[in-house]
Amino acid sequence: MSKPEPKPAMAADPSQSAGESGMVWVAFGSILLAELGDKTQLATMLLSARSHSPIATFVGASLALILTSILGVLAGQWIAKRVSAALLNWLAGAGFVIIGMGILWQALQDWSI
Repeated sequence: MSKPEPKPAMAADPSQSAGESGMVWVAFGSILLAELGDKTQLATMLLSARSHSPIATFVGASLALILTSILGVLAGQWIAKRVSAALLNWLAGAGFVIIGMGILWQALQDWSI
């Protein structure tokens, strides 16, 4: 009687690693586009110009962005465990509508003056 061949060790699921690396690029692209030209970038440029120390400014700004990203990830995980994805989507949509209505209201107020 022959012995059955041992099963090869399970390799990591390639679809999972592809999904994770894909999420890295989605997060990178989203944050990069959101941060270009915003007040954080402007503040960093002003700090660098004022201090004449671009390396120190870069390190400080990078550490601050890393910390805020960590806080965002932790808060997102905490919320995701307590609130359904459907409710989160609805709340996000409602928030954007409310913000948009506020901006429109302000623009109409400014326009009528």
